[in-house]
Amino acid sequence: MCRIQSPMKQKFWQTKAFKELEREWEFKLAQSGFSDAEKTVSGKRVLRQRASNSYRSERRVARENKQRYYELLGQFFHEEEFSDRVEELVMERRSRGVTITSISGELKEMGERCHRETIRHIIQKFEKKWNIRVK
Repeated sequence: MCRIQSPMKQKFWQTKAFKELEREWEFKLAQSGFSDAEKTVSGKRVLRQRASNSYRSERRVARENKQRYYELLGQFFHEEEFSDRVEELVMERRSRGVTITSISGELKEMGERCHRETIRHIIQKFEKKWNIRVK
């Protein structure tokens, strides 16, 4: 028996109009200096990584714990009222997974003197306050 298949409706993100709009916004973002956390590889959007398998090579439990840690940081960050703008910046960046070295460099560019050990101390202070233990 031969079945005639009806044409499938094209999904919006596969349309020519969407692709043109996407290119336009990618251009505007690139012009503004925005660096996306994703990149296009073989037509698919994937997260940028320093190593090709840095996250996938970790054990499943370690990955889940790391994910939960950053989720908790983000949750508590939004509930906290910071009195110090440096502490707020440190915890905001850390809750997004930014490295301590990068945070230190960003603070230096802003004219703030903040050593990496000081940043670690700030992070540990809020981990203790929010009851998030890290080994």
